[in-house]
Amino acid sequence: MSNKKPLLTELISKGKPLAEVVIIEAEDASPEEVADMLDHLSPDIDCSVVPAYFQNEDGSLRYEVRMNATKEALKREFGWLLIREPLPKWDQKKQEYDGVYEDAYCWKEINSPQFYPKSVESKILEMGLTQPGVNDNGAKDDINYEAYG
Repeated sequence: MSNKKPLLTELISKGKPLAEVVIIEAEDASPEEVADMLDHLSPDIDCSVVPAYFQNEDGSLRYEVRMNATKEALKREFGWLLIREPLPKWDQKKQEYDGVYEDAYCWKEINSPQFYPKSVESKILEMGLTQPGVNDNGAKDDINYEAYG
C-alpha cells in the first residue's frame, strides 16, 4: 500500500481487510487513465497498474488495473455489497467441503457492482474480486470509520 492514502494505511494498521478488485477497462481507455480516475474517487480506494496475471502469447506485456478498497468504499462508489465469510475447507479425499478455517476468510458478494461513478462509467467494462484480498485475516471487518479527504 502506498503512503499516498493515509486513511487506508491507518485502517490496515488496525487490521481492516481490504477487497482487491481487478478492473477491465473499455477499449478506448488506458489502464493508467482508469487507475488514476479511480484512485482520485476517495481516500479509502487505492488503484494502480500492475502486470497482468495472464500475459500475451506473443511475449508483449499486458497490464491491468488493480484496486484495493474497503467494503464501505465499494458500497458507496459502486453500490457493491460485500460481507466476510469464513473460508470453507476442501477435503481432497472426500472431494467436498468439510467445515471452515478458523482464521481464513473470503469476500462474499451480495450483489455485483450496481453503478459506476460518472467520471469512469464509460471507461470500465467489468470489475471483479480477487480472493482472498489484501492484508486480510478477516478478523477486524467491523472497524467503523468515515472517509475523509
